[in-house]
Amino acid sequence: ADIHIAGIRKGTDDSDLGLFFEGTEKVRFTNSGAVGIGTNSPQEDLHVYDTGTARIEVEGTTGPAAFKATNNQGSFGWYVPSDANNFRLFNFGTNADLVTVDASGNTTFAGAITLAGSSNEIIKSNGSIRLDIDNNNDQTDRIFIISKHNSASELFRVDESGNGTFTGRVIIGN
Repeated sequence: ADIHIAGIRKGTDDSDLGLFFEGTEKVRFTNSGAVGIGTNSPQEDLHVYDTGTARIEVEGTTGPAAFKATNNQGSFGWYVPSDANNFRLFNFGTNADLVTVDASGNTTFAGAITLAGSSNEIIKSNGSIRLDIDNNNDQTDRIFIISKHNSASELFRVDESGNGTFTGRVIIGN
């Protein structure tokens, strides 16, 4: 089949460029620099449209396959390294992986995880795996679980010495 290239759109001031295949426009370059694949009115710098599943594939056989996002605050990338079966979030400013998700769904975080809504509910890893959720930031409560259904009442606590405190009944066995 022939490929026909169409240029200026009649009746408008713009000078979009469209690439047609067998009479159907497949790619549109707008005069503002946006590119539409499957759409003749791209909403972003790159807009991919399909009536079914729209996917973009980036493939690297000897190096990583990556997407990079940059603004005036920094640069981050999402990539799959060429030597491992995992997905990573990368900080170009610190040259370090922040999050790694392996093929089984196991996730590794390079820093602390702060749960939404409170700066003192933090899960940390420092070589060994431990929960470090410290309610009052005095570094004595190692695991601290609170029920916030009706009021903030402590349900379970393990302190730095390994002593456990339960509120309510503890049932072991049947």
